[in-house]
Amino acid sequence: MTTEKAKLKRPQKSAEERRHDIVAAASELFAEHGFQSTDTQTVADKAGVGKGTLYRNFKSKEELFKATLDMHLDELRATVVRARESEQDPLEKLRATWLAYIGFFEQNNNIIELFIEERLYFRDQERSLYFTRLERSRDEWRALFEDILRVYPNDEVTASELMDISGQLVHGAVLLSQHTAITQSTQQRVDLMMRIFMHGFIKPGQDNI
Repeated sequence: MTTEKAKLKRPQKSAEERRHDIVAAASELFAEHGFQSTDTQTVADKAGVGKGTLYRNFKSKEELFKATLDMHLDELRATVVRARESEQDPLEKLRATWLAYIGFFEQNNNIIELFIEERLYFRDQERSLYFTRLERSRDEWRALFEDILRVYPNDEVTASELMDISGQLVHGAVLLSQHTAITQSTQQRVDLMMRIFMHGFIKPGQDNI
């Protein structure tokens, strides 16, 4: 009997693993039911921990919610950095980061719901966690566009302007993919975005502007 119990006994998880399980469970429930409609007992049950364990890791539901955002933003950054470092040519770096960025949200589309919930229930924050993180990485993004302009000189636009337009394109692509039927693959969309971003759509000699 003792042997059978030992076989059935689950391996002991580390504190870090339990914390991750709690955040992962919370992320799924917050995205599905919303911040206000999700209670911590439900999160604890889904994570397979006691409510006391949850509160030893997170002082409040608000703190837990922000931890879910931090987890996904860490994952997003790691995905984008890995993609950027996989290429040498600056334009290919840009293509790879766009593909990784848009692909990340298409594969984890529930994350956008979390960002919407944040703006809805945490209006006292001066800036969302997403844009706070984005601001921290501006120097990295600017450096990429400076590299592009060094290889492909153009004195009519600055690296900062290219960076801002790039951000608007990518954020728009992410949001539209959540609410419209798209027949193209992510790769096809990114390739088209790159062509228009770098070369425009007006043929030489047709520009009357």
